[in-house]
Amino acid sequence: MEKTFFEIVNEINLPIKFDLRTGEYVSKRPLNIILHGFKAYRNWGFIPYLAEKLANNCGPTINIDFSLNGIFDEEKVLYDVEKFRINTVIQQLSDINYLLNELKKVDSVIFDKLKDSWNGEINLIGHSLGGACSIITAYENPQISKIILWGTISKTDRNTKRQKDEWRKKGYIQFTESHSGQILFLDVEYLEDKERNAERIDLRKRISELEIPICIIHGKLDFTVKLNEAEILVKSASKSKNLEYLFIDKCNHTFGVGHNFEVSNSGLDLAIEKTINFIKI
Repeated sequence: MEKTFFEIVNEINLPIKFDLRTGEYVSKRPLNIILHGFKAYRNWGFIPYLAEKLANNCGPTINIDFSLNGIFDEEKVLYDVEKFRINTVIQQLSDINYLLNELKKVDSVIFDKLKDSWNGEINLIGHSLGGACSIITAYENPQISKIILWGTISKTDRNTKRQKDEWRKKGYIQFTESHSGQILFLDVEYLEDKERNAERIDLRKRISELEIPICIIHGKLDFTVKLNEAEILVKSASKSKNLEYLFIDKCNHTFGVGHNFEVSNSGLDLAIEKTINFIKI
């Protein structure tokens, strides 16, 4: 397997960083793109391990950093506070679309690297908020062939009225990063951006309109995004021509691993095996 690092500059002059992993394939394969969740990044936890497994077993695989995820020290889990605080869901969707457009440019170094192994199809594998972005992107982009949703939210409106009122009053919301203890902020624009685009990012509606194959994978002990949200997505995805799901016993939101991945476990192995098998269908 070969890994190549890329950095492209988006429309707001910020870098989108990603790794492309390719293997030796007997025929051209779909491209798999892994989208990280909130407060995560392309090298968080299980993501590089998942990328390697997909690249070896399914086809070329990309794992990206959203341009405003803010991470600058992965080992210590430290963020650029000023970048992180201005992130929005719509900007993340814009980053994905920017990458998809770059992939179409036949004169680009990315396309040149992919041309011998990629058949033009794209699968999205999203964790948590990355899964939400996968749903919306698939609805808006016919180039997406399949989506695989890990621990994915079923709604983007996740705050109480009291939290929203306080957020608007202060102009920001504040919280502590669990690993480093760093204080992080999200400007009220994050909230207002979701409200302005409520119809576009209505996950239940968007997944209900998708006919492509969908796989939903969720831990039964996920207390960050509870199991009932996965059940809602399963019920909503009624038009999918191939809907599969796997709810894993004794498995939490991060599939039993932290930001510093050391070794896999049975829950993560099951999620990866299901993902590989679904992509190969």
